[in-house]
Amino acid sequence: MRTLIVTASSKSKRKENLIFKKPSKTFSNSISEKNQQELLHARSSLLKEFGFSEGPDTHFNLKPTDDKDFLPAYSRYKGRTFSKVTEGAWTSLLKNDDFDCIILSAYYGLIRFNEPIRNYEIKQVTKLPSGTTIGKFWKASGATNWLFDYIENNQFEDVKFVLSTMYSDIIQKETIMNRLKDELDVSSEDQQFKHGGGMKSMSLRGQYINDLLLNKL
Repeated sequence: MRTLIVTASSKSKRKENLIFKKPSKTFSNSISEKNQQELLHARSSLLKEFGFSEGPDTHFNLKPTDDKDFLPAYSRYKGRTFSKVTEGAWTSLLKNDDFDCIILSAYYGLIRFNEPIRNYEIKQVTKLPSGTTIGKFWKASGATNWLFDYIENNQFEDVKFVLSTMYSDIIQKETIMNRLKDELDVSSEDQQFKHGGGMKSMSLRGQYINDLLLNKL
């Protein structure tokens, strides 16, 4: 059974950098052309608002440079959720086509777990000059459709949403779960671990991802 894990980025990030190495498969090149253009347009709009430069990490059609500014997403993020996912679990994910992982990011919108990313500072609750939060910006731009498109195009049979309530709202998780069932006959699960509360919930989500990738569940 092909399973997709959908999780959130983290505020804490490693500062180390490597030369950009583009994976053959990214989120943006795995969705329809229409949704791809919407995602790239949204990224450009967001980066322009904050004066950030576009690069091969935000736009797959731009050529990589030799600048050492990047780390794979799963290595860059080091918050409570990611700290619970072991190197062995990520290695297993890299080698096992039965699993995939998409990360909801304030800077990129949606990315695959191994896409190279910068050490950025903005968060989903950061406000644009208009007063809208970045999370609401991604929601309004089409994050729900992009993620559904990715799931449909990659023929997943099961989806695990490992997100907080706030991140779940950005992708309209309930809407996607209903569409997966009704339109694709794809099963899905909500793994928020609300009973853990706050920081503990983050750790529980990370442990769940780790155990899932290592076939301990």
